Amino acid sequence: MTSLEDRLESIFSARDRENMQPTIDAFLEVLAEHPDHPEVLYQVGGAYDTDGQESVAEGYYQRAMEAGLDGESLRKCYLQYGSTLRNLGELERSTEMFLRDASVSRPRSRWECSSC
Repeated sequence: MTSLEDRLESIFSARDRENMQPTIDAFLEVLAEHPDHPEVLYQVGGAYDTDGQESVAEGYYQRAMEAGLDGESLRKCYLQYGSTLRNLGELERSTEMFLRDASVSRPRSRWECSSC
């Protein structure tokens, strides 16, 4: 793990779901140092989401994906963003996110062509 990854993990591990403001503040501090880093943007969005601030989280999730979020974090972002959109009453956009997640996380059948 890089020092940034360690720092993000440390903040995430110390979070208190009943009082997310210290976590939000810590992630915002990291974001000030790494304003376009997709993982940092995703973590800020997740902290706001956990705090019930879905409309704030939405922008960070979008920015994280636009900045190139990938791998397991992208899959999690699709799920969390889809849930956030559902909570905001954006059912069509929510469904789109859940379908994106399904297309990313669906394991290939051994009968599918891997080069198709």
